[in-house]
Amino acid sequence: MTIAAAKERSCEETALSAAMSASGPEFNLPHELPEVALEPLDLSKNHHVVSETSSEATAEADFEFLNLIESCVALMSRMQPAHPEILRGIRSSHVLHRARGAWMRGELEPLQEFSEKTTQLDEFWSHSWQTSLWLKYVSILYRSNGLPAFILGTLSALLAFSLQVAGVISWRGACTLAGTVAYYLTLLFWKPQKQVFLDVACVDQVDVAKANLIHSLRPATYISWSFQLFRAGILLAAREAS
Repeated sequence: MTIAAAKERSCEETALSAAMSASGPEFNLPHELPEVALEPLDLSKNHHVVSETSSEATAEADFEFLNLIESCVALMSRMQPAHPEILRGIRSSHVLHRARGAWMRGELEPLQEFSEKTTQLDEFWSHSWQTSLWLKYVSILYRSNGLPAFILGTLSALLAFSLQVAGVISWRGACTLAGTVAYYLTLLFWKPQKQVFLDVACVDQVDVAKANLIHSLRPATYISWSFQLFRAGILLAAREAS
């Protein structure tokens, strides 16, 4: 009886659950959130606008750079000073002899009176303002008169040697004396005629005139100015390294 009652009760529960599922209310609840259709963002338009702006700026900068290069090329191709009186030079002999006193005393106006208008420079003298004037003078002296002094001193010594061999001179020290005297006399009193550029003598100490002179000397002394820039770069690099 117990087993039969249990089976009967199980059948009734099964039938009741089936009836409730068949006749029960239906709830239309969504199983998922509704899908939202998102429109894709088109970045190509903004990118196109930015590209056009960047291209215009680059083209304008390139155009200005090309104009600057053309102006520099035209300036250097003319190889002409800004004014005929701007490009000046001074004789090496004036620096070593006539203008020596004014240079040593630091009197620039008398020193500039020895400069003259020129169209060609033989040498470009660069110097340090921190170096002693006497040291610079001795350097210029050996630079300008060293070779003539060596040649005349050697010839004088050879002449004295020839006279000694011929029996005209019997003193053995004649060769040394003749060579030494000729060397130092030539070194001190030789007058070279090279036209050189020395800034303290050729550059007027007025800002406008100085600017015009530097502007005019740039093409004529291109190699010298390039060397000065190269030397300045080396000094800056050495200072940073130390």
